[in-house]
Amino acid sequence: MSKFISRIFYLTIIVLLVKDNQTAIWAFLAQGITQLITTFYSFWILFSEFKFKFKLSYLKFYNLIRTTKLSFPFLINTITNNQINSFWGFGLTIFSGPSAMAIFSLGDQIYRAGGAFTNVISQTLRIYSLDASFEKIKKILLFFAFLFIFLGILACAFTDILIIYFFNDDYLPAISIIRLMIASWAIHGLSKLINYPILSEYKNFVWINKLTILILLIHFVLFCIWVYFFSSLEMLAFSFLIALIIQFIIFIFLVIISKKFHK
Repeated sequence: MSKFISRIFYLTIIVLLVKDNQTAIWAFLAQGITQLITTFYSFWILFSEFKFKFKLSYLKFYNLIRTTKLSFPFLINTITNNQINSFWGFGLTIFSGPSAMAIFSLGDQIYRAGGAFTNVISQTLRIYSLDASFEKIKKILLFFAFLFIFLGILACAFTDILIIYFFNDDYLPAISIIRLMIASWAIHGLSKLINYPILSEYKNFVWINKLTILILLIHFVLFCIWVYFFSSLEMLAFSFLIALIIQFIIFIFLVIISKKFHK
């Protein structure tokens, strides 16, 4: 809930305060403010509801290395599933200016808001599917798959109307960016439905976590291709979409192969 509120707050700052290149700095400040909202809310939950107390302990270097090694695949999986757009956004800050970041952030925030929704769905299905076979949850997966596709098409259809109504002419280039990010959200949402609820029936979680290292490498390669051969913001969003499509195809292929050998 805090993420959703912070995203709304971010978009409000962008609409009210970012008018031109001189005020584009608010796009960066707003990002920090939204992170502070989520952070303070998390600490408030820890202290008020869980009565959490900090306790100092000695750090053992061996345990640090061991924990890092064991959790690294899960970390890569989390980055790939939930924060891969941050990788592209960070790269954009290096190779582009504040104006490009402000435009990209509109699509990115919509992608993040939708990602919070798909995360809840996929994680809930993951928990539910631990004691259920794929056949039992197949109809539920298909329902949410068609829902993601429907919402993606609906959002793309009304993107130009919303941008023209709420923003000035400087944000007209954002229409194509937002549509590409919405399409990316829909594709990534489908991948999340496949990742754990389906693949976990045929493969263990450790194997799936290691698989995402390959997915992260695909994103890195396509980003490098964009850096060296393209420079437009639209091509960045398109490259991001292509990376997610490749990820989706790989997951579909693995499901088919795993299901065949599982039989």
